[in-house]
Amino acid sequence: MRATAIATTAILWLSGIASITPLSVVNADVKCYGGAFNAQFNPGVTFKNQTIQVAASGDLGVCQSSESSKITGGAFNFVGSNMGSCPGPFAVGYGELQIKWSDESIITIPQMSFKAEAFTWSLDGQFEGKNVSVNGRATISPIDIGAQCATSGLTNYAGSIDAFVF
Repeated sequence: MRATAIATTAILWLSGIASITPLSVVNADVKCYGGAFNAQFNPGVTFKNQTIQVAASGDLGVCQSSESSKITGGAFNFVGSNMGSCPGPFAVGYGELQIKWSDESIITIPQMSFKAEAFTWSLDGQFEGKNVSVNGRATISPIDIGAQCATSGLTNYAGSIDAFVF
């Protein structure tokens, strides 16, 4: 009886994991892994919640496209207006994302959400009915973040790219 209950629980748990994967990831036109990005916050993020202008750029690492074998990588720029304060989230808001692919094609996504925290960051939105998601981990140390927050404000934020899905 106990073995049956454990087996049933395991099957339900595993089937739950399988259903967690969004269809947009499975059916994505472009998937990229690796890369890095840098963001500048103006004014610097302090302990006062305020509007922050964000300018970020990055490299999407290694990419694969189901639509074009010429897309093997890309670079992006993000510009947005966000609210933020220390100890975080440092920036939460919206802006425009522009991607230049390795085949020289360019797409612009006018409405992307952006969130930067002490350990993670993300960009999410839609383009022509498809979900677009970029996420990664902060590579700036928490000590550097704290020092900047306590002095002139956090003005530079760096991160790695775990995944880009489009």
